[in-house]
Amino acid sequence: MTTNHETDAHFSELALDVATNMFTGYVSGLNLLVEDFEVLRPNGVLDIRFHQDDVIAIRIEGESGAKLAFQGLRVDSGRMVSDQCGTEIASISSNGWVMEPSDGSTLLAGMNSGEISAMTSPGDPPWVQLNLMNATTVDRVLVQNLPKKQWRNLAGVRLITVSSAGDEDIIYDYTARQKMLFSVAKQYSHVAPWPMRGDSPPLFQATTMFISGDYNRGHSLLKRSDVSPTLMASLLGVLDGHIFADRALELTSHGVRRSFRYWKSDEKQNYVRNALSLVEGLEDLTPYVCLGYGSVLAAIRDGQPIPHDDDLDLIVAFEPEQAYRIPDALRLVERHLRDKGFTVKGDFRGHRHVIRPDWEYKLDLFVGVFDDGKISWIPGERNAFDRSDVFPPMTTELCGIEIPVPRRAEYYLETVYGSTWRVPDPGFRHRFDPPGFDDLLYDVQSVNSENSVHESVVQANDDPRKAVKQDSVPPRRHSRIRQVLRPRTRVKKFFKRLVS
Repeated sequence: MTTNHETDAHFSELALDVATNMFTGYVSGLNLLVEDFEVLRPNGVLDIRFHQDDVIAIRIEGESGAKLAFQGLRVDSGRMVSDQCGTEIASISSNGWVMEPSDGSTLLAGMNSGEISAMTSPGDPPWVQLNLMNATTVDRVLVQNLPKKQWRNLAGVRLITVSSAGDEDIIYDYTARQKMLFSVAKQYSHVAPWPMRGDSPPLFQATTMFISGDYNRGHSLLKRSDVSPTLMASLLGVLDGHIFADRALELTSHGVRRSFRYWKSDEKQNYVRNALSLVEGLEDLTPYVCLGYGSVLAAIRDGQPIPHDDDLDLIVAFEPEQAYRIPDALRLVERHLRDKGFTVKGDFRGHRHVIRPDWEYKLDLFVGVFDDGKISWIPGERNAFDRSDVFPPMTTELCGIEIPVPRRAEYYLETVYGSTWRVPDPGFRHRFDPPGFDDLLYDVQSVNSENSVHESVVQANDDPRKAVKQDSVPPRRHSRIRQVLRPRTRVKKFFKRLVS
């Protein structure tokens, strides 16, 4: 005899399979509809075939406010075959160069070279124009994207031809193609099969944004989709297999990123060396500096960067005489590193992004202040460690390179990530608004005097850092996509749904 629970479970599994298959077909159909968006892949090629007479110039425009860069470019026509097109280009102009090609042959030679042949300064929009020696017929233009990291730079590209009379024709408009794709998604969301009806517009619009390279907006919309965690987990698998993986991307806890699983060994090693150079750059400011967070987890657990992660983290600490509160420490770090040629960015509560002109990727630097022999960083619990738990650091290896990590590394990991730190958890999320840090972040006495009507304060001794707000920060509500990325939450939600 079949029980109601068995029937519900079978029904849920059937609905999940149906919805997943339908979504797979939907994504595959969109990919076929806009095959030109494959240019967003590393080494992707935008292949525009058309026929136009009396062309004297070809202009390529990029996204407003961004740089425009490509690996290579080829123009074909009745007069210009692929191996001669460079000689038919009289000059190459732009609204601002970062890397200027010497001639048309340089652009042609850039195809499949793995190198950048041309890059402009940011513009509104940025553009590169090929000025031909004589007006001619053009049948085809190919533009090849970069091999890594900046592949999205060809999102928003437009191809424009200029006639000898000065008339301009838009041959290809990426933004118009994107709007068409959004329109298709909007129409489909109204007729979506019943297993996907929930809050389908955000889901389908997010998918089109991912396909068209608008990753940040797509990620924000996906988090608003009212889809069950179990179904969302299945749909994320479809997005990964049909969109992200081909572009060397992954939907991580930081958003859509080029995760370490797509980095080459030499890239990882260079990145670790960059982290060590930052450690060295801080050591004459404070001796309390080492790698932290996921970097320690990677080194202790595998000796390699975590595949689903995409950056390295450092932690630094200061004596109260140097920096009384975390904002003081941040300002100290910013001034010190900028004087050494680093660029420091961000306006976060407890950390900054650090990069140098000759680096490809930024590093995350988290600051802390010693408090009665205790030390902690945001994210994390207040006074989580004794000074001797972390400093002086011990050494271990990451990518075969010796790095400094907290002295009691395993205790550090258990405190930060819990007792299950040895088991990879792609959905793990730090809490960046932990309670208990107010006195290290603000002048609490001033805050209390301004908000005394709304808050009660416990005053301890004469030290303003001992004045702590009674009100704690309310826990953050995690979005469904974050729940999905966390296996234990996913299983719990799934079984709760089956039983209900």
